[in-house]
Amino acid sequence: MKAGSEVVSAWLAATWPAAETVRRDRLVLHRSSGGGRRVQAARLSGDEPPPEGEIEAAAAQMRLWGQRPLFMVSGGQEEFDAVLGRGGYVPEAESIAMAGSVAPLLEIDTPRLSTFPLWPPLAVMAEIWQAGGIGPDRLAVMARVRGDRTALLGREGDRPAAAAFVARCGTTAIVHALTVRVAQQRRGMGRRLMAAAAQWAAAHDCARIAALAEAHNTAARGLYASLGMQVCASYHYRALEDRP
Repeated sequence: MKAGSEVVSAWLAATWPAAETVRRDRLVLHRSSGGGRRVQAARLSGDEPPPEGEIEAAAAQMRLWGQRPLFMVSGGQEEFDAVLGRGGYVPEAESIAMAGSVAPLLEIDTPRLSTFPLWPPLAVMAEIWQAGGIGPDRLAVMARVRGDRTALLGREGDRPAAAAFVARCGTTAIVHALTVRVAQQRRGMGRRLMAAAAQWAAAHDCARIAALAEAHNTAARGLYASLGMQVCASYHYRALEDRP
């Protein structure tokens, strides 16, 4: 499966939404108080760059929101990327999307009572996420999802060890915020949580499972690849070095 920019944008809109979305001709702007680049970057609809002046107008709007001018650029949007570069926007945070079939993950043996789907997340899950750099602003993003969603708690023995969030976009389940406590890493906890995500996905009529990661995150890429997931899209961000 090859996922273009429109597919990744649809995944994010459904499973990791901004607080507000505003369309300006070919650009889609996202307002959010915190929550990271995924909920603050403007995205191009299609591959042709926007009309003259639209990037500047979008940047002005982002500044009014108290956000720095930031754009997400997907594969196939090379001309848009070049226009941003000439405008002084510097590249940062190259990322990928990986996806695969749910079916192989359903064959993974998981110890009884080692994973639980639940909503809303428990306080201990917020603590696990916080330790992994996923704070209240990103938990607020999870709470904004209107479709099918769940949090996943992973346990090692009787101790909470990991947490993740998964939500559905059509027949694809997208996993976000998979975090394992440092003391429990390299013990198969991430694999078990992905298996739990697949079980939830199958119960919600999803045939595929996907996740997004920064390209340099070799641990995440290795985990997903070991589960038969393949890179299906790439994207990066461009931002002005100034601040609002």
